[in-house]
Amino acid sequence: MSRLGGDEFLVLLDPIDGAAEAVAIAKKIIAAANEPFTLAGHPCATGLSIGIGLAPEHGSDNETLVQNAHRAVARAKESGRNTTRVYEG
Repeated sequence: MSRLGGDEFLVLLDPIDGAAEAVAIAKKIIAAANEPFTLAGHPCATGLSIGIGLAPEHGSDNETLVQNAHRAVARAKESGRNTTRVYEG
């Protein structure tokens, strides 16, 4: 995992068996992030949206792949957050 900046992180998975497996993993990450926790005695909760880009179909170089994953996360956020979307060209 790598922090891209602000509230954006990048997770690389290798190997996976296509979009269905990527979505299943993303849903597990969202479920874990949604678990409530206590911080300095205060109840807290987080939420996140995940955009998925698959190589090579969504980009054969790092820059294109990250840009397309970013487009997918924008679509996920438009859909109400705490969800995932696979890039659709």
